[in-house]
Amino acid sequence: MDITHNHGSRIFVVRACLNDDALDLVAIGGIQAVQVISCTAEECKVVANFHIGAEVTAIAWSPRATSPESSSNSFIELVAAGRDKNIRVLTKLHNDEEKIFNFGGQLTGHQRTINDLTFCGGSDDMGWKYVASVGGTPNILPDDKMLAVWDLYPPSESDRSIRVPSSFTSFQESRLQPTAWTEFFAHPLNTVAFHPQSPSEVIVSDCQGSVFLVDWRTDYDVPGYDRGRNAVVAEFLDPKALGDARIGLSKSWSGSASWKRDDLNVIGASFGDRWCLWDQRQMRGGKPLFTGSGFPGGSYRFRWCPTETNLFATIPLESDEGAVLRIYNTAFLQASPTTLTILPRPHRVSDFDWLGSTIRGTPRVVVAIGQSVCVAAIGENLMYDDEGQ
Repeated sequence: MDITHNHGSRIFVVRACLNDDALDLVAIGGIQAVQVISCTAEECKVVANFHIGAEVTAIAWSPRATSPESSSNSFIELVAAGRDKNIRVLTKLHNDEEKIFNFGGQLTGHQRTINDLTFCGGSDDMGWKYVASVGGTPNILPDDKMLAVWDLYPPSESDRSIRVPSSFTSFQESRLQPTAWTEFFAHPLNTVAFHPQSPSEVIVSDCQGSVFLVDWRTDYDVPGYDRGRNAVVAEFLDPKALGDARIGLSKSWSGSASWKRDDLNVIGASFGDRWCLWDQRQMRGGKPLFTGSGFPGGSYRFRWCPTETNLFATIPLESDEGAVLRIYNTAFLQASPTTLTILPRPHRVSDFDWLGSTIRGTPRVVVAIGQSVCVAAIGENLMYDDEGQ
């Protein structure tokens, strides 16, 4: 490993920022707080601490966040979900203290654990206005099985214009509660993701082996329009995971889906003990174009690399190998994956993400292990197959 940082409590979530002016920022979600660190080539240093008072279950970066390393007028903005089913907007101006705005909760939002979050308004000037959340816990009732898209700055009843904060210091107390568009599914949802080139769509993965492409801006605000109609544009499925689920053998509830950053048509996911790739140009009735073996005990995350876009990685739900990742290259899908061992047994990875910056062109990962995060360069050999081709 290259750099380590001790958070001080067990880490559940780690998310790297991919904004051009904040590629060094990483958010860490622990037992009671969200910590933001700046990861350079030499060190990790804390730039913000948000005490939310609940175990963190999901984090997402705002597209307008900027780093102190890039700007003297830096602005940290992200959202975080807690085990208490609340969502928080976390903000910090360069010359101000940390601020937290709570919304959602059991009465107005999710009824079970919020498993994932993403900003979903695209990369334009409105990208920071909308946040999508998904939730659910298999085999526990009641269960919400819900995708919600939140308008963080809804218009007031007397003024239908968009309320945009001119001063976050004064705006936090007066802002309205966010409003939500919702879509319900047959099973609990694990992950939600958006693509910068598709501001009207998100993909969600469920616990049974399906990924859904959802158009959440489908004219639901037109009078008389059934806002649930035609919201699901396409379904991508893993037949093996669906079959396992029917006979009670599936570990797909740990599944995860992600959009390939440089290709809007390609979607990847892990369900149970294998991964799947779909290409919307070759739908095949929703069946995957490529599949491969993952971790025998199930995979917990599927993440595309933003800098070397042929790479993706997964981490194990259960493993006897220690704190490990498996890294795959779409140019050599028939080759065996490369196992990157961060620490030996009994350590295990609780979460990971790819950093948006490289070291001399080499991609890096940030990995959560216990109370620490480790930043590691993957090595040039991992960009090729085992024979260096």
